[in-house]
Amino acid sequence: MGNQNCAFSLDITLLRHQWMPIHGRHPIVLVDGSSYLYRAFHALPPLTTSEGQPTGAVKGVLNMLKRLLKDYPDSPMAVVFDAPGKTFRDDLYAEYKAQRPPMPDDLRAQVEPLHDCVRALGLPLLCVEGVEADDVIGTLARQAAEAGRDAVISTGDKDMAQLVNGHITLVNTMKDETLDTAGVEAKFGLPPSLIIDFLALMGDKVDNIPGVPGVGEKTALGLLQGMEGGLETVYADLEKVKTLSFRGAKTLPKKLEENREQAFLSYELATIKTDCELPVGLDDLNIARPDREALLALYRRLEFKNWLSELLEGGDEGVDDVAGGTATPEASDTADAGGGSGARHDVVIAEQAVLDEWLARLADCEAFCFDLETTSLSYMEADIVGVGLALEPGEAAYIPLAHDYLDAPEQLDRQAVLEALAPLWADAGKAKIGQNLKYDISVLARHGHEVAGPLHDTMLESYVLDSTATRHDMDSLALKYLGEKTVSFEDIAGKGPSSSPSTRSPWSKPRPTPARTSTSPCACTANCDRGSRGRAGWPKCSTISSARWCGSCRGWSAMAWRWIRNASTSRAGNWASASANSSSAPMSWPDANSTSARPSSWARSCSKSRRFRSSRRHPRGRPRPPRPCSRSWRWITRCPR
Repeated sequence: MGNQNCAFSLDITLLRHQWMPIHGRHPIVLVDGSSYLYRAFHALPPLTTSEGQPTGAVKGVLNMLKRLLKDYPDSPMAVVFDAPGKTFRDDLYAEYKAQRPPMPDDLRAQVEPLHDCVRALGLPLLCVEGVEADDVIGTLARQAAEAGRDAVISTGDKDMAQLVNGHITLVNTMKDETLDTAGVEAKFGLPPSLIIDFLALMGDKVDNIPGVPGVGEKTALGLLQGMEGGLETVYADLEKVKTLSFRGAKTLPKKLEENREQAFLSYELATIKTDCELPVGLDDLNIARPDREALLALYRRLEFKNWLSELLEGGDEGVDDVAGGTATPEASDTADAGGGSGARHDVVIAEQAVLDEWLARLADCEAFCFDLETTSLSYMEADIVGVGLALEPGEAAYIPLAHDYLDAPEQLDRQAVLEALAPLWADAGKAKIGQNLKYDISVLARHGHEVAGPLHDTMLESYVLDSTATRHDMDSLALKYLGEKTVSFEDIAGKGPSSSPSTRSPWSKPRPTPARTSTSPCACTANCDRGSRGRAGWPKCSTISSARWCGSCRGWSAMAWRWIRNASTSRAGNWASASANSSSAPMSWPDANSTSARPSSWARSCSKSRRFRSSRRHPRGRPRPPRPCSRSWRWITRCPR
């Protein structure tokens, strides 16, 4: 039913679905495991164990399941997979899914380990022969709706939209999308009751459902909207089809008549079966306690070291953590860290006395968090507008330095403040905490200030903790670890042409000031450190920042070198001198002490490319300028650092 083509629902973007049961009880969550398995295999980087066993798809699906367990902690759940063998649709149409290639060996090897992990997590797993996973999900969803219970189907498969009604909702966690009846109509232009007719008319290339030849998505949509009914209504009045206003309506009745049987066959193939005989009922979908010993064995075999260490360190509590935390939302674990809730002490430093007090406190502390408010996302163009500081979660300060708007309050001198903070940044004994620290370090370096000491970058630490997450920005991390929604810059300055630069942003406006962006990394780091106990190999922000500066210098060198080479080879007056000197000495290249730029590897590759050579082709009848020898090439590309 199109499982291979549904959008992958692995979402670690830190946005939670706050489901409120409409009918008084927690919804039943039905997971389309087959679609997730295929999408994880094709969408995620291939991971293997030291012995070469593929594990990427297993980890991707487990991440998604853990996310759902946190989003719906008290809900019954079932994970449904396709059973091997033929289904009733293969008997109806021999070409059904016939064009699909066989399952890749690397994916086939991950099916059984994934099933074992799902069972070890205590989740009911269903594989019913003769039908597809969609049919099992459709049957359980119908049973829930008839019993007056809500059902949430976790999938990205468009075919499932036909099941939506007042009790059944689709959730696509990858796009943070929830489709109820109104959502289906807004997305497809048709109510859920006409989705089957829609698929029957246009067909489905993924499942090899034939449909009606010559009828695509737009034609099928216009036909069903114009006829105000389904396939039966269309074939009951083909003459009316000619009067519709969409393109090709006059010739469409002939196509429909010639492919009547094929259209109704496609309708039957696209219909999700909701009356399957299942070995379980709704009461059998309760989540059991995870099997700790089985999880330990599986995580060791699959080499999921992060989850294994959490399980070993947490004991019985670690079982719930690895399973997704079925008792307490993740944000509540971090409330004690001071970041999510509780009293806040945000200070705007606009007087020298207050600054001196904070400088004294910073001098006595072992670590502090800082964040720069700047005018540009490019560190080579950014000017510092303000500095945010935090000593601990919930206690932060903001120093406005260059806010320029009507009636802006008086601010401290920027140069004086930066000079006062410089010894603190340069103190190698103090740890510095921040988000995307390489940017702040690069901006400060351009302003002549060095940042030293142990560096804790929440963005990098988040990636190390969970490399499969799709977002590691401060807003997402604050929502995940602190349970707090931050105020973005667009909320203050606006978007698009009407937006104002950061210098025009009022810091005295009654809102969460930029100080809050300084305290969030402080609290997040506490949680990252808790999750990384015993872990080695944290990325070094200083190394990344240095590499970034070195890369910029090499980029400038490449541009300057191209200009020098172009100037030396394209001026007509230099051809004779180049020819005269070619027999006695090679072309003059910059020495080690020269201020002339040296070529980067990019410039070297450009000079060898056909387009570069043809653009600098010498005039006919004139000698070519001498080319440097291979030794010279190696010498001039050697990085002085």
